[in-house]
Amino acid sequence: VRSPAFGGRSWLADATLLTGEQIDDQNDFENRMLREDPARLPVLMGNAGYHRIYAAPGTSKTQEGWLRTYPFDNYLLRYDFDYEGPFISFGAMPDQYIFDRVQRDHLLEDRKEFVLYLLVSSHVPFETIPEYKPDWDFSLNGREYESGYLEHFDNDWLSGNELAEGYIAGISYTLTAAVHYLTERLSQVELMLIIGDHQPRKPVSVPGSGYPVPFHLIVPDSFQPAIPPSWSLSNTLMPPDSPQDENELPAMSAIPILIESIVTAAPAGSPDHGY
Repeated sequence: VRSPAFGGRSWLADATLLTGEQIDDQNDFENRMLREDPARLPVLMGNAGYHRIYAAPGTSKTQEGWLRTYPFDNYLLRYDFDYEGPFISFGAMPDQYIFDRVQRDHLLEDRKEFVLYLLVSSHVPFETIPEYKPDWDFSLNGREYESGYLEHFDNDWLSGNELAEGYIAGISYTLTAAVHYLTERLSQVELMLIIGDHQPRKPVSVPGSGYPVPFHLIVPDSFQPAIPPSWSLSNTLMPPDSPQDENELPAMSAIPILIESIVTAAPAGSPDHGY
């Protein structure tokens, strides 16, 4: 899909995904918030009976107008995860820790759940990247990372000698943690959508990389969502080739429409939990 952002300003992509409107610049973002019209995706999931959780460890506070625009039932921000480990990358704590904490403390088996995770381990500066922990043991509230489970790369916020290596390690870690979380820690899940918010800044991104970002739609074999024919999907974690003209790609703002078609077309007796 075509993101509204490149190299930064991820909040524009987040707002686009939630509202179903292409938020192309800061003025669009602020004007959309001034309207205080509830965003399409959280309203859709609320109307479908889901308990809505916003998990954003890279955010420490929000404005009242923002809360009215993006209605969730629970907001989990920087200091709501009981994390006691070292500060890592942009959002303080590893993605895997966030998944574990939300599952243990906030997901209920008898409730339909919709969770938006704003993951942070693949965020610039690509300097400290967590390692995947197969045991999922975070009984020390993140202090496990004081003595290991971290990779270090020679990068900082503005430059680096290992930018590609650090970036690839971050993306690989995030995808690994997300897929294992879905397949090993959760059950009766309708779908998981994994999406990048924007291309990394240059020189991490290649020349001419533009605004396309991949997204991954993961569903159980038994659940066959009705995907519109206009969406070009492949059957692996590798996305299809992008067209030469990126304007031929669906805009990121079309994703809520795709989700709505899946949610409203779910057959009777389908699983009750969606993340």
